[in-house]
Amino acid sequence: MTLREWLRVLVWVVPLFGGFSFGVLGLIQLPGAAIAAGVSHEVTTSGARTTGTIVEVVRASEPTASRYGGGRTVWYPVTEQDLAGDAATKKWRAYTLRDEGAWTVGDELPVRYDPADPSRMAIDTDAARALVDRRVDVYTRLLVLGVALFAVGVAAEAARRRWLPTDEDARRRRRGAASRAARERRRFAERVGSPRG
Repeated sequence: MTLREWLRVLVWVVPLFGGFSFGVLGLIQLPGAAIAAGVSHEVTTSGARTTGTIVEVVRASEPTASRYGGGRTVWYPVTEQDLAGDAATKKWRAYTLRDEGAWTVGDELPVRYDPADPSRMAIDTDAARALVDRRVDVYTRLLVLGVALFAVGVAAEAARRRWLPTDEDARRRRRGAASRAARERRRFAERVGSPRG
């Protein structure tokens, strides 16, 4: 490929597909992160207190914009806690960290929960609240960046068609110009050839 052909491809492919990847990742991850942050803020201010004991640390894969479905490795805890006399197990998927040693089996975590709906739980530490807030912030930025890049890609493709047309674009443009010129000639001939009244 020539440099001109590479430019034709790069000016729209990179922003379009980059924007699409970032946007989809943000769109998929943001709702879950926002729900976790909302529950965290609500129950840590007014929920009942308990203590969770980490019984397992789960290794998971978190999607990334470049490799959706095969992303980076993260870990999250699984705890057991007593909720108003009932034993409950909770998988804390909203609290994933890339540091393998961040969670240790046997450690205790302060937990708050909604007595009316014990499934609504949150880890009651400043670091945990900051973690869920940061996830909302990151996925919001990814979504905005994705939309912006996608718009740039669309604009770049429109500009490319105008300033760096492919051979097919150029032929289409010439055919359109020839068709317009033929219509103008016919109109002119009709005006000149019509009898004066």
